[in-house]
Amino acid sequence: MNTDKFEYKCFIDYLEQLCSSRKTGIVYMTCDQNHSARMVLAAGKIIVISYANKKGNDAIAAMSKIQQISYRFDSSNVSVNVDDSLPPTSVIIRNIAPIGYTKETDTFATNVDNASTMSVPSDIAKSRINNLLLDLVGPMGNFLYADYVENAVSKEEIINHLSKELSTVEMEAVYNILN
Repeated sequence: MNTDKFEYKCFIDYLEQLCSSRKTGIVYMTCDQNHSARMVLAAGKIIVISYANKKGNDAIAAMSKIQQISYRFDSSNVSVNVDDSLPPTSVIIRNIAPIGYTKETDTFATNVDNASTMSVPSDIAKSRINNLLLDLVGPMGNFLYADYVENAVSKEEIINHLSKELSTVEMEAVYNILN
């Protein structure tokens, strides 16, 4: 991790880029007063967040006061439990951004939140995911499909559930099918 600290708003811009690019991985941060923070991204969605000794919504509430930060993104294997209590990614970013932060365009929220929630996965996409799951995990793929994909009503639902079970690389394959 680079020891140079950057303005926090630069980090928010970087985070928005990661999310817009639908990256999967972990963002490690060192913030003011040497507090550490961590965000886990799955296909551009923030699924876990921690800051200092706080997690989830408590971490979100505390992060807007950060002024300087160093950070790095690691796209290696990510396997964590999704924090289902978190709001949508665009809301998280809006709430952790420094007071007075503005962005030139407002397309981020539309791109990230609507990309997966507004469209229902097609039967063809579901069938391709079933085949992928069988290739990745063998016969257990049928169980994952039945539990998480078969009756899913949105792409986001599939991503959230399967990200608990699959690695980063495997999730990227699922995400590619859904888009």
